[in-house]
Amino acid sequence: MGKRVRYRCVDCGFEVAFTTGGAGSAYHEETEKLEKEFRDETLRGKYGPLLRRIAMADDDGELYYDCSDAVFQCLDCRRMRVHRRRRIVNLEPSRRQYGLDINVRQKCPDCGSGFFGEVIPRSRPVCPKCGDGSMKLVEEDKK
Repeated sequence: MGKRVRYRCVDCGFEVAFTTGGAGSAYHEETEKLEKEFRDETLRGKYGPLLRRIAMADDDGELYYDCSDAVFQCLDCRRMRVHRRRRIVNLEPSRRQYGLDINVRQKCPDCGSGFFGEVIPRSRPVCPKCGDGSMKLVEEDKK
């Protein structure tokens, strides 16, 4: 079950569309593989001693290592792309919300900048073409 989003620049009219959340067993197998690698890297301390201690204290397996894909944008080069999250969450069952939600900072695959983050739904990313206008969400479909 995928999701398609399309953005349009309010200044120059540039449009870009992305599909996230692939369907089928290949997408799910790749996601599970990445989540296991992410958990192992966290346990080895790749993301720092604090996250390592949190991961090591998870005796009951309550943490979820989220490597699903989403739309990301680099704040330096302005490129937008579908990229895999690196997020650790746990659900508080009594409140049906996340009690812990940690997004691990990633580098832009295009320019190497550390200012690369997920585009939050309904936010207004900067236009990658003109660099001045903001991108408005003009389409959002669940496939």
